[in-house]
Amino acid sequence: MIKINRSNLIPAIDVYTKNMTKDDTNVLTKAAIEYSKAIAFFTDANHYLNNKKLVKKDFGFTVYKDKKLISELENIFGEKCAYCESDFRAVSPKDI
Repeated sequence: MIKINRSNLIPAIDVYTKNMTKDDTNVLTKAAIEYSKAIAFFTDANHYLNNKKLVKKDFGFTVYKDKKLISELENIFGEKCAYCESDFRAVSPKDI
């Protein structure tokens, strides 16, 4: 696994900075909305039985398909897989 040193600063890209919607008390970015939906999906007890996944569908992540975020992650990880450190182009299509 690639060890990287980075700050806790959120990249200044739209998915993290541009306000998409607001509820009664919060203004939310696309990343914050998706984060909340992912938590709700993966903690829904109806999707699992004895730690086995029951639903065939998966959570549809869209934030990680953002071109600016992909570019940022490519820069951070040197265009390599964060787990096996293989060059994206050598092993498979890149997917985050």
